[in-house]
Amino acid sequence: MAKVKYWVLEGVDKVVKGTYRMADKVQHKSNYVEGTDGTIYYISGANKGYESQADAEAAFSGGSQSKSKKTSTSDNKTIAKSANTAIAPKAPTSTKLTPGAYIGSDEVGKIEPLKQLIVVAVHVKADMFDKMRALGVDDSKKIPAKISKIGKMLTGFDNFEQFESGKVYENEEYGLTYCPYILSNAEYNKYHEAGINANEVLTRIHNETNLRLLQHLEEAGIKISDIVIDDYMNGYGAKKFREYLNENGYDKDKLTDKTNLKLTFETKADGTYKEIVGTASDICAYLDGLLQQHLNNKYGMELDYGNIINHPSMGKRLRDSFARINEMDPDMSDVKHTKTYNDWKKM
Repeated sequence: MAKVKYWVLEGVDKVVKGTYRMADKVQHKSNYVEGTDGTIYYISGANKGYESQADAEAAFSGGSQSKSKKTSTSDNKTIAKSANTAIAPKAPTSTKLTPGAYIGSDEVGKIEPLKQLIVVAVHVKADMFDKMRALGVDDSKKIPAKISKIGKMLTGFDNFEQFESGKVYENEEYGLTYCPYILSNAEYNKYHEAGINANEVLTRIHNETNLRLLQHLEEAGIKISDIVIDDYMNGYGAKKFREYLNENGYDKDKLTDKTNLKLTFETKADGTYKEIVGTASDICAYLDGLLQQHLNNKYGMELDYGNIINHPSMGKRLRDSFARINEMDPDMSDVKHTKTYNDWKKM
C-alpha cells in the first residue's frame, strides 16, 4: 500500500498530505498525489514528499520565500530556482496568437460517470490579459485550491441552478465573455444508446458552444481569427473534429465551414493559453464543483465523482454512490450508462 506523505508540489500553495499514485491511462493520464481529503493534484514540475509535516512545511516556506535567481535565456526571461525545487521550465504564453482575436474552450466530465459534460468557451479583451494573469488563471488541475475563488469572481454564481446552458455571459471587470454548455447525463445516455461515442459528443458540444460565443462577439463588432480547443482526443483533434461533424446526420452549422477562421487543437492548451483556455478550464472546474454540491444535496450524501468501481476498497465509495442514486431514481438518469455503470450492474 502506498505510504501517506507530506508533499510540496509545484503550483500548489500549501503542503498536501496524501499518497503518490501512478497514471493509469484511463481515469488519470498523468501521475498525481491523492490528498487525504480526496482532492487530486496532478504532478507538473517539481515535487517532493516528506515523512514529517514539519519537514514539508520548512521546505515549503523556504522555497516560497527564496529569491529568484536569473538565468540567461534566449529571450532574457527569468527562470526561478530555489534550494528546494528544480529549475522551473519557461512558462508558455499566449503571445503566438493576437490577444483579443481568439476564443478558447475546454471541457470537464468526459469519463467520470457522475460528472455531466460541461464545455466552456471564453474570450478576453486584449487589454485584460495582464489582469487575468494577475488573477491566477491556469490549467485548473494545477490550482485546485484557487478554483472556488477564481470561479466565483469570474462568474458570480453561487449554485448550479443559477447558470443557463448555452447562454453567453459577460464580466466587464475582467473583459470576459464566455458561454457555458452542459449536457446532462440523461441526454448523454441517448447519444450513447445511439452508438455515438464521448469524443463525438464532445465535438458537437465544442462546436455549438464556440459558435454561440463567436456569433455574439461578431454581433458586437469583435473580429475573431482563431479558436483554440484543448485537445480531448490525444493529438487527433484536428483530424477527428472535422470527421465527427460530418457523421451520424449532424446537420447544424459547423466551425469547420468558417473559411476565415483557424482552428487549433493542442494538448494541455489550458496551460499554454492560460488567459483564454486556462480561464475556460477554471470555469469548467468551478461549475463542475457547483454541480457536485447540487447532486450531493439531491441524494443526501457525499457522492464519489471518480471512475473506479471494481477495486475492492477504492471502488467502495462509487458503489455506495450508485446504490444511493438507485434507491431514489431506478432509471439512474444522473449516471452515464457506460462501462463503469454496466460493471456495477453486474456486481
